[in-house]
Amino acid sequence: MELRNAIRKLGVGLTSRDIDQLMAKIDTNSDGRIDYREFMKKFKTTTLDERMQQRSAVKMARLKQLMSLHMTSPNDAFRFVSQFL
Repeated sequence: MELRNAIRKLGVGLTSRDIDQLMAKIDTNSDGRIDYREFMKKFKTTTLDERMQQRSAVKMARLKQLMSLHMTSPNDAFRFVSQFL
């Protein structure tokens, strides 16, 4: 009940049915309640997630750097991308 109310207060646009489906996926033992272990099992960050986030951040920083070095105007960006399409 608390999770359901929290989701509603966040205003993310989920219907009652959406929330029911989400809760059913989290409630792995089907007791109608979501305990801490069930919640953490579904939402905790793994080391793989962290590595992927770090790699993405490095790649995005490199892309930004390359764009700053090689593109003098927004038109350059469109020409560059068009080469790959």
